[in-house]
Amino acid sequence: MEKALDIDNSDPTLFFKFAAVAIRAGDLMAARNALEVSFRVTHTVPGQQIRHWPSLDLLISVTYKLEDCLACLRYIEWALKVNTYNHDRIHLFFF
Repeated sequence: MEKALDIDNSDPTLFFKFAAVAIRAGDLMAARNALEVSFRVTHTVPGQQIRHWPSLDLLISVTYKLEDCLACLRYIEWALKVNTYNHDRIHLFFF
């Protein structure tokens, strides 16, 4: 992971893949941290276009599973604000 980050730490799919591995290992906090970092390093902030929707979908699911309702709702609100014309296409998957 560190080697991949040294090469390109701005690729959101790298953090998404790391989060998926962390979830399979049962470490939801590591998954959450990776997904949150992916939005910081890609300079994505609330109100801006989201570069990697699967990461946001997974982050919503992880915060829900961790019972962090406020964070979960903040991420849902962000998704709905950015994608105001496509609400019917936003799918939340809870594992």
